[in-house]
Amino acid sequence: MGGNLLSVSHLARRGAEMRFKGEGCSILDRHADVMCLGQLRNNLYLMDMDVETEEHAKIAVIPYFPSEGDEIPDAALAAYAKSSDADLTTWHRRLAHLNADTVKLMVSKNMVNGMEIIRGTSLITPCEPCIKGKQTRAEIKKSTETRADITLGCIFSDICGKIKESYEGYEYFVTWVDNKSH
Repeated sequence: MGGNLLSVSHLARRGAEMRFKGEGCSILDRHADVMCLGQLRNNLYLMDMDVETEEHAKIAVIPYFPSEGDEIPDAALAAYAKSSDADLTTWHRRLAHLNADTVKLMVSKNMVNGMEIIRGTSLITPCEPCIKGKQTRAEIKKSTETRADITLGCIFSDICGKIKESYEGYEYFVTWVDNKSH
């Protein structure tokens, strides 16, 4: 994502106050001091702030699922994983079936921090979703070389509608064509 999302309910539980007026937004702390200002753009309030990032991820550890009205614990466990490694097939799937050569190029040019390919540099088996996505359907012919042997042996039907009401009040019409006699 190009940015982070803020949870209004989470901020409210922590004592913050949000004020929305016109196309502006402000977040106030427990002492009514302005913490952050934002402007409405494309139905989202964009906040003017910088987010501090760390070298490691924070994973919430909650011993129980809180019920309504319970205090939510702030405990977190730091997972010090600075890189992620997987085989090429896994990266191919994680990256929305991106071409395998492009995935290898991303790793070789360090385009993604901490991305590593392990156990081989080619796809193990042909990727079924990729094969299905590249398939085309057969052309539907406008005419046929064969015809029914007997009258009413094969009938084609089509329905047309809803159309502008006819003089008699009809809005649909149906056609039937016999394949032998037309």
